[in-house]
Amino acid sequence: MAERLYAAKAGPIDPIALVNENVAIWMKAMWHLYRVMFVEPMPRSQAMIFDQGALAALANSGDVRLINLDQQTTPPGMIQLRCFPLDDIQVEVKLGRAESRFTAANISARVDRFTEISDPCLHTTEIVILQDNSIWVNCTNPTAYATAMSRIAFFGYRYMLEDMKIAEKTPNEVKQKVNQVVFVPSGSD
Repeated sequence: MAERLYAAKAGPIDPIALVNENVAIWMKAMWHLYRVMFVEPMPRSQAMIFDQGALAALANSGDVRLINLDQQTTPPGMIQLRCFPLDDIQVEVKLGRAESRFTAANISARVDRFTEISDPCLHTTEIVILQDNSIWVNCTNPTAYATAMSRIAFFGYRYMLEDMKIAEKTPNEVKQKVNQVVFVPSGSD
């Protein structure tokens, strides 16, 4: 492995990096360098389903923090997830409370039950959450009838990282420190 930029690819989810590989993660306007100490799959399971409760017709849940997906800070943790709703809802995914994912200048795409039809592997829903961030969701019922549940399921990989205490502004500066690295644009500035 030389350098490469991580991007979710169509097909089954693959880990970003393996044990003893280096990752440079974009956060706080710098590339922070880590070494992967541990990788663990997080399969589709009941424990990875979060219900935001009943929603009236055309109502939304408001922003809800999924605390159980927060990552440890010592050693630093990271989680790579894909998601899909189990009920007739639309889900806006946020990294932290303010940063909507899947956005353009004036719109924010939402994940719904039809996402899996056009994207069976759900790679367009993939996000990376670091130890300093939390995932938030806002579920909307787009229908003319009430829903009894608004469930979102997640799956992916969890990582424990070793902080190499190196932060650089450019990929070239990172490559001067280590010659093998996976660059992970987490989306957190």
